[in-house]
Amino acid sequence: MIIKCKKSKRFLFEIKIEDYLKNLESIGIMQELPLEVIVPCKICKEKEIYRIYKNRYEFIKNKEKQAKK
Repeated sequence: MIIKCKKSKRFLFEIKIEDYLKNLESIGIMQELPLEVIVPCKICKEKEIYRIYKNRYEFIKNKEKQAKK
């Protein structure tokens, strides 16, 4: 599964969720909660939060950069 930035449509990362789920099932674990990943985008300069399910991914929100003190 390829994940792209919602704003810039830039490639962010690829995840092999099918292999991950297959490995979990082989040791007797069923995934009930989605994976939640936070990925920075170099183009729009924001961190994006995604939930990854078995057959799809869902954009949750942009996480703004925190100013350094």
